[in-house]
Amino acid sequence: MCCVLRYMMQWPGGRILQRHELDAFLAQAVSSQLYEPDQLQELKVEKVDSRGVQLASLFMAGVDTALFINDVCGQPLPWEHCCPWGFFDGKLFQSKLARAARDRAALLDMCEGQVRLCN
Repeated sequence: MCCVLRYMMQWPGGRILQRHELDAFLAQAVSSQLYEPDQLQELKVEKVDSRGVQLASLFMAGVDTALFINDVCGQPLPWEHCCPWGFFDGKLFQSKLARAARDRAALLDMCEGQVRLCN
């Protein structure tokens, strides 16, 4: 995940991601909600942001490329460590992105107080 986000931050023509968007990606990747399907199902997103959809689509295209490379190289990373649902959920991302944009919340606050995961 980090290599895909690093690529998105270092585009030659300029930055693709703003800081709060990167924070939203990171916060949703370490969120305990990611592993709670009941909580995700109940999660309400007030407004789906088109920018968030574009970023999620770009991110998943990068993940798809990384999975292809992993397969071509003989799967040095086991499949269970590469499953996108283990580190990304679109609804949760939209929720974190809305909070990051609205509140300009600190990454630590968005990581639900999990200091170890956000450093």
